[in-house]
Amino acid sequence: MKAAKSISAIALLLSIVFLCGCSNILSILNKDNSAYYKITSISKHAEYYSSIDISGDNILFLTYKGTEDYLLSVYNAEKNKVCAKITLDDCGLDNITEAKFSNENEIIIYDDTNEKAVAYDLDLNKKGDAEYITDFNIDDIPKSDLFSDNFDFKSNYAVSHTENKSVCVFYDEPETFYVNDNDNSSFIDEYDKKIFKLSYTDNDSEIIISVEDYKNGVSSSTLKFNGLDNLSVNIQFGKLNDKYAVFILTNSNDQTGGTVSTPYIWKYNENSKNNKINLSVKTKEDFDKDNENIIKEVNDTYAIRINVDEVIEDYWFNETEYGVNALQLNSILTDIEKYLALFPDGFVNEIYSYNQQSSGIKMNIVKRIEGISAYAVDFNEDMMIVFGYDDFCKGVFFHEFMHLIDNRISDFYTENYHSDFYDEWCRLNPKDFEYIGDEYRNIDFKDYKEYFISDYAVSDMAEDAADTFRYLCENTQTDEKDKYSENVNKKIELLCKAIRSAYPSAANEDELYWEKLLNK
Repeated sequence: MKAAKSISAIALLLSIVFLCGCSNILSILNKDNSAYYKITSISKHAEYYSSIDISGDNILFLTYKGTEDYLLSVYNAEKNKVCAKITLDDCGLDNITEAKFSNENEIIIYDDTNEKAVAYDLDLNKKGDAEYITDFNIDDIPKSDLFSDNFDFKSNYAVSHTENKSVCVFYDEPETFYVNDNDNSSFIDEYDKKIFKLSYTDNDSEIIISVEDYKNGVSSSTLKFNGLDNLSVNIQFGKLNDKYAVFILTNSNDQTGGTVSTPYIWKYNENSKNNKINLSVKTKEDFDKDNENIIKEVNDTYAIRINVDEVIEDYWFNETEYGVNALQLNSILTDIEKYLALFPDGFVNEIYSYNQQSSGIKMNIVKRIEGISAYAVDFNEDMMIVFGYDDFCKGVFFHEFMHLIDNRISDFYTENYHSDFYDEWCRLNPKDFEYIGDEYRNIDFKDYKEYFISDYAVSDMAEDAADTFRYLCENTQTDEKDKYSENVNKKIELLCKAIRSAYPSAANEDELYWEKLLNK
């Protein structure tokens, strides 16, 4: 930027939908050294699942079918049979919301709307009214200086996701943080520091569920669901104990329009292989030390001075919120260091070193900048990027960095071609087109997509180049060439050529990180 488009952090959802296909859900299951099976005795009596719970070998299902009353079933996994079931038409609750084990011999049915509950024994004989107890109260969560709004607070643990990692803390040890790098998984359930997870392959061809033991740093097993065509598959919810992972899998056939929900039980410890997971355990002091080391390393390697929560109101009019904690700072610093390493050796220094007036690059990290994700100040003598933690992501980093990269490109074109780079860039736009500034928010982008990579690119020529660069860096793992037009491709070619021409460190590289989508 000079003002960057606000880019929301990608939120990982518990239910992730994939396109795949087949008429029989069993045929998309691929067992990997683990035992699983469909619980047919439940599935044939239910269309929808409201809740499930586990106690020992007993699994509790709350289901319903069409307009019929709720059905409560107790299934014994060891005996592989339904031991008891009843309809709940006379349970005395107006709104049934959940069924749970209160202990190994008692089941509680909840009406969260009216805050009422009734109790049943294991044979599903009604015992009478029960005390309504909320399972989770955020006020009871142990306090930690490292907690923030980015955490999702569950009953026994809290988890925070960024693009490249997950951070989990259990309430029985609130100062210990489990950091799982390169983890884009959704957390389904937790039991005794074992995490039941859902993830997926880069090409969305497989759903992968796993149980990761954070106590011992190992993954017990994985179970893969292979995707085909015309079938949307989704893990609805699940429960975990020390023996079983139980989950509800729904599939919608696009050809028939039908939706089926099916319960599966997975004995994840049977014949399992324990694989180490990329897990580290850290405290606030560990994060503080890591942050100091990363800041020093970035400064020594790239001459980039990183400041945290420095007042920057002289540069920008937006309201800035300060107060990044050690965990938040560590998350953004590790990503910045990772992204800087994707440039060729010496490239970052070449951004400013050719200009004698420049004193290097400064990065400021704050908690949030109102209305935007980040912005760049690109004067040669004072290059700076300000990142807001709350909206930081890979795309924001490369968009803002392009605003510094284009300085050397512009000077190179003036000195060597006696022309203006952005004049050449604008010749690739429609005839008589003028950039429209903040009005880009009001446009119908389909009128512009033949010439621009995004709606924000329509706002300004420098933002056009920066968002094009952002797109190239975000899509290095996929083939997106068929998703943009020939006119956009001309801009991609010009930008890649200009970077190679202006930056000696890039000139002789076989392929630069952002050239994966370049038509050669």
